[in-house]
Amino acid sequence: MFYLVYKITNKCNGKFYIGAHKTKNIDDGYMGSGKYLKNAIKKYGIENFEKTILCFCSSQKEMYEKESELVELSEQSYNLKKGGQGGWDHIGKDHWIHQSEHSYRMIGARTSKLKNDENYKKIFSEKVSNGLKRKYETDEVFKKSIVDRITKVWIGKKHKDETKLKMSVSAKGKHDGEKNSQYGSMWITNEKENKKIKKTDSIPSGWRKGRVMESGQDGNAADC
Repeated sequence: MFYLVYKITNKCNGKFYIGAHKTKNIDDGYMGSGKYLKNAIKKYGIENFEKTILCFCSSQKEMYEKESELVELSEQSYNLKKGGQGGWDHIGKDHWIHQSEHSYRMIGARTSKLKNDENYKKIFSEKVSNGLKRKYETDEVFKKSIVDRITKVWIGKKHKDETKLKMSVSAKGKHDGEKNSQYGSMWITNEKENKKIKKTDSIPSGWRKGRVMESGQDGNAADC
């Protein structure tokens, strides 16, 4: 097992990251775990970073001690902490207070705009809605959680008569005439399969108006 301390340098701007790594293979391609470093690699490309091994140590304890000794916290450093076995000791209380105050100001400003700016409220709502829609369409785990939640909520429940009436009144006329997605179409069948065509289309040879129901009973043409 190798215990080493390494330095990764951004060849574009000279910024660097110092870290510790325990490995059985010196050439394992490990390029650090620092948050700022990873973001920089995404931005500039891995080809613009150079890794140098600063020293080999005899134990994990010595490795972390050496890392702590070599790490520099400056504007040129991607390191977030002084080194050692994890932790957030490098970030002081003032930093967290500043971050919290900034977050509260942002939340307060957004809340105020949502209350007083109808245009912003509409844009914000559409953005959230579109985001959830995309997540529902692309994330199967998220989609399943939504379906499971809805199913669980409605198990053993029924709409009240008053609710049914409101739903009926609300839906009335929404699917009449041209509002109906099937408007202007009709069923035809060749006795083996059914399909819909436009009412203005000619019925193909061997087909007739109407459809054969699954039960085997002949159904009337469903014109819309």
